[in-house]
Amino acid sequence: MKKIILILFILFFLDNLFCDTKVPKEKSFLDSFAPMRESIIDGYYNFLKKVDNALCANEDLNNTKLEKIIYKNRLQVITALKHNSDETLRPYLYIRGNIILPKTNKRFEFTIDKQTESKSLNQNIDTQYDGAIKDEKIHLGFKYNLVKNDYFNFYTKLGARINKPTDVYGKIGAIKYLNFKSFMLFFDAKIYKYLLNEKLIASSSLNFIKPLNEHFMFENDMILTWRKVEKTTELDYILKLYHTINSKNSFEYRLSYTAQENNLCYYCPKEYEAHIRYRYTLKKWAYLELIPQLIKRKENHFVTEEFISLNFGVIFTKWL
Repeated sequence: MKKIILILFILFFLDNLFCDTKVPKEKSFLDSFAPMRESIIDGYYNFLKKVDNALCANEDLNNTKLEKIIYKNRLQVITALKHNSDETLRPYLYIRGNIILPKTNKRFEFTIDKQTESKSLNQNIDTQYDGAIKDEKIHLGFKYNLVKNDYFNFYTKLGARINKPTDVYGKIGAIKYLNFKSFMLFFDAKIYKYLLNEKLIASSSLNFIKPLNEHFMFENDMILTWRKVEKTTELDYILKLYHTINSKNSFEYRLSYTAQENNLCYYCPKEYEAHIRYRYTLKKWAYLELIPQLIKRKENHFVTEEFISLNFGVIFTKWL
């Protein structure tokens, strides 16, 4: 199964890389889906405008400024198929969205997300996944920005896990952005407090990003996560190289190492992971990804496990 998927995708990649794009093509499924997507977006934006007017009825904004902020709202839906080492094929659904309202955008933000219990799968589906949350439930959040500008964001958030077992958690976090001439640094720190099961989680990260040229960009991430209930601290060290071939074809090469500290071990190796992500952009709002992956985990005695994931993503927004 893995070989078949790989061969088909390699042929697909070569065809799209070297084919003559001027040749007229028949109307595709995505072309037929586009009007429905626009209808969904318009309905979504009209709903947000009504909510915004109800919250701040006395504040007026001109239509140009209002629509500019409304159009930045996006909802990303990703369906994924993952082929495991045990020859099983499992489907996954991933949702991520931020709601910023025009009259309250300086302070308030609503969030919705759904990921999986697997960190390695989450990083394959969405690079912005929340590593401190380890479940497959839908989470809704209300975020309040105490300070927000181009260089610093200090915020609090009240989140709720909708599916059973339901839970509510509070979060406080800060992000610092440093832009230099040849590279960028991001500092991120956050604390989670679950109200029902009394979990306490703290996480911090440092991201180093350096563009190499018009086709390549290097990223180095270090993430430290402490969990009170499990009495563990995890350190993730990640290397990434982004390779953009053209507007439709791109690659991401990734190596990661995870170490864990607990009562029995001081930062002993827990997981090694390597993958290549190939993305083909079907439209500005739709894409396909193929991710072959190798993992060695302590729980499986560091036996090499092979995985392959196929993702199809759709972005609902007018800001592309």
